[in-house]
Amino acid sequence: MTKSNLLKGVSNRLKSKGLQKLRWYCQLCEKQCRDENGFKCHCLSESHIRRVHNFGTNQQSTVAEFSRAFELNFLKHLQCSYRHTRVEATRVYNEVISHKEHIHMNATKWTTLTEFLKHLASKEGCEIEETPKGWFILYRPTDSEEALRMRLNNKRERENVNERSIEKVIISQSKSCKSSAPNIPSPSKMQMGKTVQTFTLKPKPECISHAQEALDCQWICVGLVVRVKAKQSLGKGVVSAINRLHLVTVSFAIGIFQEFSQAELEPVVPKIGASVFIISGSLKGAKAELLGIDLKRKEARIQMVDDGHRADKIVGLSEICKFEESRLVGLTSTEQTHALA
Repeated sequence: MTKSNLLKGVSNRLKSKGLQKLRWYCQLCEKQCRDENGFKCHCLSESHIRRVHNFGTNQQSTVAEFSRAFELNFLKHLQCSYRHTRVEATRVYNEVISHKEHIHMNATKWTTLTEFLKHLASKEGCEIEETPKGWFILYRPTDSEEALRMRLNNKRERENVNERSIEKVIISQSKSCKSSAPNIPSPSKMQMGKTVQTFTLKPKPECISHAQEALDCQWICVGLVVRVKAKQSLGKGVVSAINRLHLVTVSFAIGIFQEFSQAELEPVVPKIGASVFIISGSLKGAKAELLGIDLKRKEARIQMVDDGHRADKIVGLSEICKFEESRLVGLTSTEQTHALA
């Protein structure tokens, strides 16, 4: 390749990157020609003739589409470069058309920049001003962040106004109370007698009965094997702790610890031969061994050990629960008593 051909190729590439003459640009095909001969050949091409035919059948929608694209491009440039800034309209227009792939104004429904600016004056956030130096535009877009900031500011102002009004009402009420209050006599000294009468406070019988009923209804204790009513997928769990708010901490085999109320849990009946804990009835708080189950009568036969003597008892299935002694290993006798209470 000779030096002249190399320079010519570089020149052609530079020309293809930059802007060229508007009269050699086809907006329908979005194609830029370099000279008049190339533009004439493009106008005679099959693709251009087909696009011109489509434009002739639907002119209004095509022009409206170009107009909408030009307006969006113009406002986007304003929002990015001159946000909340008063600037000359011609300056913004020259920056918009400096891009090679922009929508030309002669393809839109506006013939001049003045008509386009008058159209923007009806848009929200656009302020158009005509001065002796030319047209000026001020664009104030309201995006989601600014709208949220404005709502927060308005809310804060309303709260301040409400606080001030409430403070005024309180001050006026205090002044009116002071003015209308009777004259309070000054305190006088009193002598106490030598004899002091004592008295004791006792709870009402109703309160005692309610407290006893609440204790009877509470069946949960540390070491019981329970199941969550609403979450059967968790499986069985062991009661590991009970806090002062009567919330039960249950540990599951999958390594999860969760807190539940007593109403959300149900007891688990073990297999025959396992140790059970009696949670209700006259034998509440005792430990026994499960000997058999009668599903029809919903009863269980248990064997209790008391001072070395074994005794068989019949209780309801709802009165027993599976129990794990290993949960009480390492606790003192006092702690075990509180855990089983």
